[in-house]
Amino acid sequence: MQCHPFFLTGCNRFYQIWGKWEVQMNIALLVSELNNDRISRFCQGAAYAAEQNKVTLVIVPGKKLKSGKISETESLYDYQCNVNYEYVTKENFDAVLVDIEEIGKNLLILQKEAFLSRFSDIPLMTLTAMEGFQCAVSAKEETFEQQGYEAVEKIIFFQKTQMIMQKTEKVQIPLQKLSTEEAIRMITRVSQSLLQNDPTSVSANEDILREAEQIGIRNATVFLYEEEQQHLSGRKFVLPEYINIREMIIGGKRAEIQEKGIQSRTCDFLQTLKKAGMKDNVWIMKNLFLDEGQLGLMISEMNPLFMIPEADTLLTAVVTGAVRICIREKQIQALNKELLECQEELARDDSVLDHIGDQDQMTGRLNRRGFFAAAYDRLKQEFHEGTYAVVAYVDIDSIKNINDIYGREEGDYTVRKVSEILNLVFGEKCIIGRIRGDEFAILLVSSEEGRAEEFRSEMSLQNTRLMTDNEKAYMIHLQFSICEFEYSDSLSLREMLMETDSNLKNIKKLQIDTELDESVLKNEPEK
Repeated sequence: MQCHPFFLTGCNRFYQIWGKWEVQMNIALLVSELNNDRISRFCQGAAYAAEQNKVTLVIVPGKKLKSGKISETESLYDYQCNVNYEYVTKENFDAVLVDIEEIGKNLLILQKEAFLSRFSDIPLMTLTAMEGFQCAVSAKEETFEQQGYEAVEKIIFFQKTQMIMQKTEKVQIPLQKLSTEEAIRMITRVSQSLLQNDPTSVSANEDILREAEQIGIRNATVFLYEEEQQHLSGRKFVLPEYINIREMIIGGKRAEIQEKGIQSRTCDFLQTLKKAGMKDNVWIMKNLFLDEGQLGLMISEMNPLFMIPEADTLLTAVVTGAVRICIREKQIQALNKELLECQEELARDDSVLDHIGDQDQMTGRLNRRGFFAAAYDRLKQEFHEGTYAVVAYVDIDSIKNINDIYGREEGDYTVRKVSEILNLVFGEKCIIGRIRGDEFAILLVSSEEGRAEEFRSEMSLQNTRLMTDNEKAYMIHLQFSICEFEYSDSLSLREMLMETDSNLKNIKKLQIDTELDESVLKNEPEK
């Protein structure tokens, strides 16, 4: 039967269940990692206590908090796991148990206190003695599972009475065991299934929950943000205001959820989850992330698989990968839709097609897009051992003055004139492109060494003719850089163009410096 909220008194949540009002307390158990026998047995003892007391226990695994730089043993993105702790708010939880000794293993005492102060508005107990805080575990000689049972009993009593329970009864706690071999076999099968699925045919989130059922998890939920949230190392993560239930299985059956999901405020997502039908006493919550992006949460009922060292980490990684595939597939579909719309629009407007094509309409040469496409193809086909690439940049130094003084028509004439000269100098076998309004790029692949020097001499000659034999009222002046590169398998077009461009900038700077020196000399008083 689905639970329906009645009212709130303090932190307690009241639900009408089978005709009577019962308090449904939510307890968070913050641990560093589910990766050792101690925490496994402790969690199983805590889970048994939650079931006996009819409270909801949410196990919240993260990583060890870091006080400074990433250590050699710390994974690059370990800090992402600790976002899990940010979901522990007074709106979601009535009480908190914190394994501060492990979570804060690398912290100073003041840093531990600062972490615990996050939960100052929620009844809190630690699992180890710490000054200023109540400890939920008293008997070191007790088994780990008994300590877990005792901790939950004490936090329930503390939340209700604000007093410390002095003694708890020992109980026989059933332990669920799963061999490492079985765990690896389960994770391998889930991994293969998810990776082989076609993300376009069915929701990846649905696949995740279907596979979860196959390993014995019959109740689970995937929460996702509307968009991936960036989280950088060393920066506090701020929870988005809303998070959506995207997929859900209850009792082994997939819940019908609208396409956009069930929206919940992030600060009280736990209540949304209960309203949606999740009624298990013990849950495990893992945040889903990849690299610097937070994706959301996966919450499932407790399962022996999670208690195997590193198994929960591997399973979460697999789940995260499947979610990421789903997100990326949706992004690709959206981009494809936009592309089709653009293609339809361009098909209706030939002028636009001409504008973005490969050809420069003024000169008939290649434009920037066309030049780079042709240059890459030429290098791929002809640039190999024993060949040389000649790369040139030609800049119409006087174009601005021509446009400003004589008009755009004369400026256009100048551009076309220079285009003709470049064809004359470099020949038909060269790739010539107008890559900016006043700048051309040229590429030639040759088996002859020394072609660059030949082109430099011819360009100098043509430049002189432009300045002296030009019938126009204005002077056309070119600045150019021509470089030659011997083949290397590590040499890219980008590197060749950057070196040629840098050489052109140095030529321009040298010219400016020379002109300044000459100006100074002209105005220097005679001695």
